[in-house]
Amino acid sequence: MLVKEERVLLASASDLDPVKSFVVQALQGQAKGESFFYDNVVKQLQDRDDQEMVWKVYISLSSCVSMFTAKPEKYRDLIGAIYKYDWKCDRKVSIALVNLLGHMVSSNVTFLVPIFEMLVHGLLAKDSDLAALAAAGVSSSQQSTNVPTATGGGKTTEEIVAAATAASSSTGKGSTGRRGLPTHPGGPQPQAGKAEAGEQLPPGEDAVFAASLREPYVENLLERFYRIHRTIHSLVHLAPTGLGQLLPILVNRHPHKRFSVGVLTEYTAQLLYICEYVNM
Repeated sequence: MLVKEERVLLASASDLDPVKSFVVQALQGQAKGESFFYDNVVKQLQDRDDQEMVWKVYISLSSCVSMFTAKPEKYRDLIGAIYKYDWKCDRKVSIALVNLLGHMVSSNVTFLVPIFEMLVHGLLAKDSDLAALAAAGVSSSQQSTNVPTATGGGKTTEEIVAAATAASSSTGKGSTGRRGLPTHPGGPQPQAGKAEAGEQLPPGEDAVFAASLREPYVENLLERFYRIHRTIHSLVHLAPTGLGQLLPILVNRHPHKRFSVGVLTEYTAQLLYICEYVNM
């Protein structure tokens, strides 16, 4: 499920042995009815306030996945915390999670349906998401390969910020069509020095500053969609029979008609994109 660069990233985790030992001890304790360490691990995954530790916990769980997938009823809180991941953490945390999901399905195929549910839920965009993407000028991008690839609409980080700056100075209208998915959505983080110091921004710089704040949010959305599509693609190939289970989930997760046209259109676009890399 991971490319070489992503596997290298996971292998680069330092001081991992103590975390692995703690996680194994927590799982063993839970099996014996001793939940103190187990509850600590679950809380880490629920709060996600220490992303470095969450990253290491996901990696550690992947190395001992059979300990909790063999008897999932004993580890419901842990599995529930994994399913509730919101895709807002750093890229490396999402990569570690995706790796864990693949190991869970390989260990016990009954996890496939709830994982599909989790992934499809992540494809639901909000109006605020669509507004940010439109303001950033990230437009529809037609994919031509069977494997989800990342074009990011052909834009670099700098171009996205420049487009967002221009959009914020105009009417604010933009496309909410389907977007390309980024290969490497990371980039420079916003510099918030002037606003935090309370300085008056010169004319025109307020738009630049607003765009710099919006940039990480847009990149996170692109990373989220890209990561979810790649994971769905990998899981369908890992368990081909899961395609029949994926389709009802896609239908049932379709937003209600009370949602905005933009939200409905975006979800439909995501479905059409899935059709491009999954044989329906």
